[in-house]
Amino acid sequence: MNLENYISELLENHDCVIVPAFGGFVANYAPASINPINDRFDPPYRKVSFNKFLVHNDGLLAAYVAQKKQEEYEKSLERVKNYALYLKKELKDHKRVSINKVGIIYLQQDGTFRFEQIKNADFFKSAFGLESFFASRIERTPSRQVSIDPKTEEEKQAMSKVPYRSAIGALMYLAVCTRPDIAPAVHKLAKHVVNPGPAHWKATKRVMRYLQHAINFGLTLSGKGTPTLKIYVDASHGDKDQDGRSTTGMLCFLGPALISWTSVTQPCVARSTTEAEYIAASDAAREAIFLHRQAQELGMPQPSVIILEDNQGCIKIANNDDGIKKRTKHIDVRYHHIKQLVRSGFIQIKYCQTVNMLADIMTKPLNKTRFAKLRALLGIVRV
Repeated sequence: MNLENYISELLENHDCVIVPAFGGFVANYAPASINPINDRFDPPYRKVSFNKFLVHNDGLLAAYVAQKKQEEYEKSLERVKNYALYLKKELKDHKRVSINKVGIIYLQQDGTFRFEQIKNADFFKSAFGLESFFASRIERTPSRQVSIDPKTEEEKQAMSKVPYRSAIGALMYLAVCTRPDIAPAVHKLAKHVVNPGPAHWKATKRVMRYLQHAINFGLTLSGKGTPTLKIYVDASHGDKDQDGRSTTGMLCFLGPALISWTSVTQPCVARSTTEAEYIAASDAAREAIFLHRQAQELGMPQPSVIILEDNQGCIKIANNDDGIKKRTKHIDVRYHHIKQLVRSGFIQIKYCQTVNMLADIMTKPLNKTRFAKLRALLGIVRV
């Protein structure tokens, strides 16, 4: 008898559910909070763990089954016992045991249990009252530029009742920590927390819809391969919703593992695509200095850091050691520090074809196929 649904239902209202002679599932709840170390917003979450020592029957599961199936307690208790035997057999056969909406249990080679919690897909629905909104399916993050502020007093009044700031805080927590695939969308939406319009709230819900249906995707970090520092950098030129300022997108890899990412508006207006890319490359060089130092402290010294760029003009300016030319003399002097780093050999700036530029996902809207491909190359896969 399969009792997974009963276990997940009980955990919604109880802190512990025991499967007699097998183990217990324990739920702990943490409220939303501000992390005092880095001032990040930590959204509320439920953490479920498995304890193999909680094997004594407390009657909760059997009583719940008896109530649901409208049968005698002894008969339900027998069902629960048979279910425990079934779980043990599955684990001994080296199969994983999946409990709906709770987690997955594995039996490891040393005889111990490994439990992986299934992520809570209902957080955004319960926190922001979007149950009806999640009826339809969506495959990716927003692809349109959103810059429409509320035009009427009625719109402003309606938006004052919307938890826009809280929603952006929750999304920003994910974008910064584990989900670079939503970082560019959250970066755009976060600019309007002071005066959001209906279009911004609609786009925010669109991002949450994407997360709802990509809840089983996660960032994977592989330890295989040579731990070489490599940075993909790209820039979109002249975004209309940013007063003409460009967006810098950056992805930093240590070997095959993505360890740092950025999607940020440039501080000045670039006169050309080359200039926007050059500013982005200069920011990447600054990040390279930090990551190089961190890798050295961890015992992984790097002879140089590779920066991959898809703009030939930018690469030529960075490699040009003949001083400042007519077309680049207006560029702020602070961005030219990349020349010194290239000259010293600390940085190697190499050409990367646009089709292979992973940082595209951090700067501009993409179609479904391109987005899914780049997302997988970042290491965000189904887990």
